[in-house]
Amino acid sequence: MNLFNYFQQNVRITCIDGEEITGFVETFTPAKDSEEGKDEIGLIKDDSHVLIGISIDEISHIEVLN
Repeated sequence: MNLFNYFQQNVRITCIDGEEITGFVETFTPAKDSEEGKDEIGLIKDDSHVLIGISIDEISHIEVLN
């Protein structure tokens, strides 16, 4: 999965623990620039307008919303 493909998109993410998060992908951080050494995205959640970071190993599925 290439997280950069979701940059600046509205998405629904299903996490590996089953939690679903919907929002706008505001940032993308490649593994080489990440503190944990993993690709990450920053998502502005629809329901709270809070920016949260999600690493690639926490994501089970991503769906682009129109």
